[in-house]
Amino acid sequence: MTDIVKSGPGGIAKPVSKWEEELAKLAADASETEYGGGSFISTQAGQLSINGEDVKDNKLNVVIVDYIYENIYYGEKFNPKVKKPPLCFALNREQDQLAPHPESLKPQAPDCAHCPQNVFGSDPEGDGKACKNIRRLGLISSDITPDAVPGTEVLYLKTPVTSTKAWGIYVKTLNSMFSRPPFGVVTQISTVPHKQHQYHLTFTPIGLLEDAMLEPVMEKRDVVMDSIAFPYQKPAEAEAPAAPDSKKF
Repeated sequence: MTDIVKSGPGGIAKPVSKWEEELAKLAADASETEYGGGSFISTQAGQLSINGEDVKDNKLNVVIVDYIYENIYYGEKFNPKVKKPPLCFALNREQDQLAPHPESLKPQAPDCAHCPQNVFGSDPEGDGKACKNIRRLGLISSDITPDAVPGTEVLYLKTPVTSTKAWGIYVKTLNSMFSRPPFGVVTQISTVPHKQHQYHLTFTPIGLLEDAMLEPVMEKRDVVMDSIAFPYQKPAEAEAPAAPDSKKF
């Protein structure tokens, strides 16, 4: 990992390598998309946990190899203690192409742009949206050697609605300060308390990837890009809700 070196107030010196031009282009592409089957990392109550085990010091040092837009609609108040798929969900790399996934139990509209659940004020408990607009991140541990990257487990993290803006700002910050996309840096993910929302996720760059890590990480990214949009599992037939009506969009 190449250390980030400060060069004056808010400034950081960038190392020059054969990868910088390509990374700068990918960073710009990623930044323009933001506004200022795997295991998911839980953030319940502000505690990061993996497969039921709390993360030490509540901090994860990772490489975020890919991310996509995700919209989810449950039709009722979300209960983290009840394992239940959403009624409708959308997954896409482009925000303006979001539409109900073919595996959705009950699609709410032909596309997310025209969905009544995806407008402010549709949430029965407030002024927000009934459909939650989040990001799905695919990440790997940064504490591995280049040779270990191909076989390392990919974990997934869904940004809470209240932290989605922080993710967008982080992507833009990486572009403006380092000319790098998220997978070109080591990110520390943690949480901070929040009076209104209980907690917020935080994203902090703690290092730039060395050339030795960039090639295997970019190859890993190709794999994750093909798999990150996996759908939610449908409930068992006995637990499945009544079939949606025959309305066609």
